[in-house]
Amino acid sequence: MSKMHSAKKLVIDFILVMLGNAIMALGTAGFAVPAKIILGGASGLALSFQHYVFYVHLSTLVLGINVIAFIAGYFLLGKKFAVGTLVSTFAFPFFLAIFEKSYYLTHLTKDTLLAAVYAGFLIGVGLGLVLRLGYSTGGMDIPPLIINKLTGIKLSTLVLITDFLTVLLGLFVYDLSAVLLGLVSV
Repeated sequence: MSKMHSAKKLVIDFILVMLGNAIMALGTAGFAVPAKIILGGASGLALSFQHYVFYVHLSTLVLGINVIAFIAGYFLLGKKFAVGTLVSTFAFPFFLAIFEKSYYLTHLTKDTLLAAVYAGFLIGVGLGLVLRLGYSTGGMDIPPLIINKLTGIKLSTLVLITDFLTVLLGLFVYDLSAVLLGLVSV
């Protein structure tokens, strides 16, 4: 592959990773958070921590989780992984911070089932876009990637298990309906 072709691919990958993270942030800030739906991944952990520890913006907690997971991924998955994940580690919290401040984006629907479906759809599309490029969105994608590397278990299965467990953690913070809606979203 020529240097020109690889540079072009890198730019296209960067744009698509940014787009995937923006779509995920829209699903989170536009549908899940306003409807008080517990999510999987770093967002779900951050939503749970937000109630237990102290109130900090969701995007700040997600960034903290992403940075910790990124460091673990760097040491356990290598430099190539780290380079591919670095953009998402900061892009998702960046877009989330922008979207969670928008009145219009945080008031898209009052129907919680509709919010769960659209949150799941948008987060799935964004996550799928990033993962199909061979990158990670950071955060809670990293433990499944590590387990996949060590065991060979399908990544999609591991991501689903991780998200399921994260949503169940929400039982300690939210009511059962928020968790059930979170499971629909996942």
